[in-house]
Amino acid sequence: MTNSIDTIIFDLGGVLIDWNPRYVYRKIFKTEEEIDWFLKM
Repeated sequence: MTNSIDTIIFDLGGVLIDWNPRYVYRKIFKTEEEIDWFLKM
């Protein structure tokens, strides 16, 4: 018996996993304004 992937789930609406890049950037930048500036680049 071989292990193979037979199902792929795309969570485009963020229902299963809540992900936002700001979560990571809040650890890097000091203010929300700096995050906004970085994301607008």
